[in-house]
Amino acid sequence: MTLREPATQGETVHRLYWRDAISRVLTAARSLPALIAAGWRADALRRSLFVPALLGMGIGGYFALPVEPPLEVALTAPAAVAAWLVATRSGVGEWSAVFACIAACATGFALAMLRTQVVATNQLNSETRLLTIQARVDHTAPADKGRTRLWLSIFNTAPGLAHMPAHARITLTKPVIVVAPGDWVEVRARLRPLPTPVAPGAYDFGRTLWFQGIGAVGFSMHPLKRISAPRQPTTGERLSDAVSRFRRSASDRILASMPVRPGAIAAALLTGERGLISDEDNQAMRDSSLAHLLSISGLHMALAGFGFFAALRFALSLVPALALNLPIKKLAAAAALAASAFYLLLSGASVPTQRSFVMI
Repeated sequence: MTLREPATQGETVHRLYWRDAISRVLTAARSLPALIAAGWRADALRRSLFVPALLGMGIGGYFALPVEPPLEVALTAPAAVAAWLVATRSGVGEWSAVFACIAACATGFALAMLRTQVVATNQLNSETRLLTIQARVDHTAPADKGRTRLWLSIFNTAPGLAHMPAHARITLTKPVIVVAPGDWVEVRARLRPLPTPVAPGAYDFGRTLWFQGIGAVGFSMHPLKRISAPRQPTTGERLSDAVSRFRRSASDRILASMPVRPGAIAAALLTGERGLISDEDNQAMRDSSLAHLLSISGLHMALAGFGFFAALRFALSLVPALALNLPIKKLAAAAALAASAFYLLLSGASVPTQRSFVMI
């Protein structure tokens, strides 16, 4: 039996190093609450910047639930806000901050619930047989392989459906005629329930379509035909049709004046229509980590807004009567904001574009 040899100098230094590191971590952990509290008190003017993040946490909590909670749960938001106000007026600063965080999260949760209730639409539960659908065209978009997608407001189906969805998205494999938003059409198609994620945790196309008011998807191998309008369009529909027709016209002019592949990318950057971009170009954009550039968001809105502002300010500065007597910088900024709003509508006003416009 041999006695254990004494630790070498290197082992001793190594042990002391880790002991010191653990001690530092424990000391930092014990001082973290006081550090956070001090920062919270010192940064009082910027506490409101936490509100969007806390609202997002509440919204994320709602979508993480496996089942739909009862609508009464939304009442926790005003209760949490009331508790925060009471704590604030009572002068208990620490509890006021806690209740403020709880109130923001509860408000986000309630907003998601209320949005779900407002958007709620009839949803198809099983695939139908071939239907004759009379509907109003809300939106059109080109798709790959010469197909066309139509977003329809369904007016009637034959045979009738017990729970007919108000809106559906249909892919046409043989678009014989060109239709525009506002046209009334009749098409024979099969409708299906909204698609589910291809894998657990994958992107949920069905949920996105549902929040757009779509209750079914479908396809048609039959040519559609125009029909006379069974009702008059509303004011909102007229405005939406005008914007959609202008976007479609802009895309068509770009595609007519440029080669197919670069024209499709140019149309996507201006009008947000990405359906005509080839699979090869889409894959190349993904491989080069540039696919995000096809989504009109902060970069595009900043370039457009700054371009409008710089061009307008330069043009106004060329007129001495204006440059010497008027605040041309403010005038250029106001005009650039209006031009950015026009670009927002032209691009389709997706959520990233709306967020970027608010920042502009």
